[in-house]
Amino acid sequence: SPGGVEDYEIAKELIYVKKPKNFEQAIKRDGDKLNYTKASEGYQFFGQVLEAMQGATFDLPLLTFDAQIAVARQLGFADDLTLHNGNFVRTFMLKYYGYARNIRLFLASVLSSEDYKTDRGDRLPDDPKVHQFYGIQFVPEEGIVAIRPEKDPFMEVCFPTDDDMKRPLTVILQEILLCVNQGLRICERSRFNLHKKFFSISEREVEHIRQSRWIMDTFMAIFYGKNIHRTLNFLDCFGIIGIMIPEFARLGGVAHDAKHKFLAGQHLLETVRQLEQISRGEHGEKLKQIMARINKPWLLYLAALLHDIGKYEGDNHPEVGAQ
Repeated sequence: SPGGVEDYEIAKELIYVKKPKNFEQAIKRDGDKLNYTKASEGYQFFGQVLEAMQGATFDLPLLTFDAQIAVARQLGFADDLTLHNGNFVRTFMLKYYGYARNIRLFLASVLSSEDYKTDRGDRLPDDPKVHQFYGIQFVPEEGIVAIRPEKDPFMEVCFPTDDDMKRPLTVILQEILLCVNQGLRICERSRFNLHKKFFSISEREVEHIRQSRWIMDTFMAIFYGKNIHRTLNFLDCFGIIGIMIPEFARLGGVAHDAKHKFLAGQHLLETVRQLEQISRGEHGEKLKQIMARINKPWLLYLAALLHDIGKYEGDNHPEVGAQ
């Protein structure tokens, strides 16, 4: 659903509450101006989506596959070349998710500012870049606003810094994978750096990463840990899963049929999330017991992420995915 509308309005209201007479200065620091500009464009786009859905009498705010087709046509994404092959829906949804990501970054930058968190000043002795704080924090991987008391603070790492961005990309990715495997959050400024770095990556750098056994082993370690969906969703925000698994990158905005709620890539991540919920007993004790009897749960989570990996090939996707 076009939740970006609500996220954007929340961010604007928070800025006005804290800086009611100085809004322009409040959004000029640490890349916030760029975040705000991109988020504003997304806000206008989501408004057009909502208006198109209302005009087509679809139930708001669920953007079903049928609604995607109708809205994409009404907003001018379909032309004579793409009308019959469905590529206009892919183009529309890629833009949709791009704007949604921009708005989430904007809200994250607002809620991650010093106005909304209190630093305890506690530094972990083995890593000066990691610090603890309590208060309000936006959690982009889960799409929620979390509040932590002082006795149970957030653990956040400021990596990569501006200076770290000069290091080789393989080194940056190794450090990021280690951080997320340890359950550390990445601070907002570092997320901004990652966004710039990985969305301008070259084919040569991608190939270098895929040939690194150490990086691939560290990536696989995710499936042995906790919060697998949150970690994978975080990596997907920067296109990192597609870097590690080229078939995942090819899914892009590939749409499922009307029976599926999500695009193909998001559907795979949602399957992982549902498995984690089953393991915690959120879908009943019986399913939890069945899940507990699985000898290699990491393999099941990996299979969940890959089960529709050949979807970019269309109807032949089971055979392609198996290969």
